[in-house]
Amino acid sequence: MITISDFSAYITVDGQPCQEYGVDVSQETKTAKCWIASEVGKEYEVNWKACALEDSVSARVRIDGHQCQTQLRRTAQAGFMRPIKGMRTGPTTRHRFTFSSVKTTDSDDIFLNSNSEVGEIWLTIQNTRITKTNVPVNPTSVPPEQIFHETTKKCINHQTSFRPTTTPQKTFTDGVDYGDPLAIFCFNYRPLGILQANGLAPPPTPQRSPKRSRSSKKPDAEDVKPKRSPTPTFNSRLLGSKRSRSCINSDTEDVKTKRSPTPTLNSRLLGSKRSRNNANPDAEDVKPQLDISEDKDDAMLRGLQNQTEAVRARQKANAQSSRKKIKREPVVAVTTIDLTLSD
Repeated sequence: MITISDFSAYITVDGQPCQEYGVDVSQETKTAKCWIASEVGKEYEVNWKACALEDSVSARVRIDGHQCQTQLRRTAQAGFMRPIKGMRTGPTTRHRFTFSSVKTTDSDDIFLNSNSEVGEIWLTIQNTRITKTNVPVNPTSVPPEQIFHETTKKCINHQTSFRPTTTPQKTFTDGVDYGDPLAIFCFNYRPLGILQANGLAPPPTPQRSPKRSRSSKKPDAEDVKPKRSPTPTFNSRLLGSKRSRSCINSDTEDVKTKRSPTPTLNSRLLGSKRSRNNANPDAEDVKPQLDISEDKDDAMLRGLQNQTEAVRARQKANAQSSRKKIKREPVVAVTTIDLTLSD
């Protein structure tokens, strides 16, 4: 709401006052200007109030350069807020103020309108003398929609259209204005995005995207990280324990590979079957077959054991023969003989 002296005014949309931006009030010229956000298809009303009145006053509404409606108020009606909803075009018809898009053309053959006052709502309050009462409505026509050339539209995106509605029949009061205006209000309307782009309205608050919980996140094939198998210990390598490896993720199926345990000495001697990892997970699991029978295995084992014992015996003999024998001489006691002649 903007206030000049004893008068206040504001614009409402859907029954709610519009937020005013860039308010500039001059008490000397009794003029106030501001910016409001407009939205296509929304109806609006012009509201005004006089806190104190010494005489009757009139409130004249001018929109997009067209005189639209005049409302009179007597001194007894001071302090009451009364909206101007649209233009009276007949005893029971009213065309409501509605925000609409500006129509443009690139043709130079048709008559084009000037956009000097498009996007402006003026409210002028002035003293008036009542001349007639109980006057029927004087039928008027609504202004036609204006068409502008694309090169002259500039930053004008919205204009006001007039939506027809029905209203109860009533009479009006006529008067004649006199003196200087008591208050002048100008509401410039533009889309909110344009007001924000020009720094007249604060920028929109960025919306944070909701965080996805880890439990609700579905792992994709690319998001699956392979798991490393634990490092085998010394005992596990000696015992030939099975060590699991990570699953190989493919487009068709998950193939798990297993590494065969490290073969021990006995397993190599006995020729046990050893499993190997498949290079290709789609290939068949082919296990080698040994043709050595159990009798041959026993004979081979005995032969290898005999060879091992013979090698150990030779090594022991060579070690004993390499040692040097030290001949020890017996210890002889040494005595001293006295060869001096005695007297």
